[in-house]
Amino acid sequence: MVSPTEKLSSPQRRLWSNPWWWLRLAVTSLLVVYLLWRVGPNMGAVSLHLARPLLLLPALGGIVAAMLLSVWQWHLLIPPPARIPFPQLLNHYVWGFFWNNFLPSGLGGDAVRAWGLRNSSGRTQAAVNSVLMARLSALWGVVLLAAGAAPFYVHWVAWETAFRLILITMGLLAATAGGTALLWSPWLSALLQRLLPWLADWHAALQDDGRHWERLLPALLLALATQLWAVLNNILVAQALGLDVHPWQLLLGMPLINLAVSIPLSLGGLGLREGAYLYFLGLVGAKETEAVLLSLSVYVLLVLVAAIGAGICALLGRPPGKSAAPTREGP
Repeated sequence: MVSPTEKLSSPQRRLWSNPWWWLRLAVTSLLVVYLLWRVGPNMGAVSLHLARPLLLLPALGGIVAAMLLSVWQWHLLIPPPARIPFPQLLNHYVWGFFWNNFLPSGLGGDAVRAWGLRNSSGRTQAAVNSVLMARLSALWGVVLLAAGAAPFYVHWVAWETAFRLILITMGLLAATAGGTALLWSPWLSALLQRLLPWLADWHAALQDDGRHWERLLPALLLALATQLWAVLNNILVAQALGLDVHPWQLLLGMPLINLAVSIPLSLGGLGLREGAYLYFLGLVGAKETEAVLLSLSVYVLLVLVAAIGAGICALLGRPPGKSAAPTREGP
């Protein structure tokens, strides 16, 4: 039997026949309908204006900076034999970022990045595992930031709401810790050897990657820095648009929002992202309409950066997955 890491192919292939794509389209449609019902009638009462338009420039720069931090984080987690030059890795990341934020794809940017690195390095297993490790370290970064914000809930919202937010945060922390422990457990290794031997080599390589703390700790610090930068970007956009969303509300709410948005339930995060802004910022005191407007405004900036980045890569003759160096055989 062939390992899933050997089945990487062009991300454009068989999109419309993918049932997962249609399921995400249905979820997206339901979420959008719900949001229109929930806040649509009140959107006209919000006075949206560019109170401080120049703040949009550092917000755009912040998105680019967060992208570079993420590429650096990914670069650290790639085993040295599979590493490629940083500009080439940036090209693969930009196309994955474009895929996530611009195209209504059923295939996430992670798959696009893994496919690109695989084509450039010739190492399928290392490409897939590096993307998985980058996703896991990013998850830990946002969970730790949420846990760090938890003690401040009681100073900002009523104790009933604070208790709910702390309970959600601690549950996510426990689930992340439990899932990570399970992923590296000898029990899982033995189970794969017995039931799915074709996955055992992949899992052994992933476990080996998890033992390299000299790569994991810097990657975790970069993940935390990326999440803090995302909070700062939202603060800048809120200030630029004159929205009545306090920086403390964003610092407390954004970690949980980013966790919710990371769940691949909707196309491009549409609907899910706005619902997360509405719910979590609403819990810490922000107005629902302004939370949704902030979400949409940040998304517009993400789409703009994704389109410009992909356009530059296309002009440079670097389409997604193009190998700029001879491929090598190996894991």
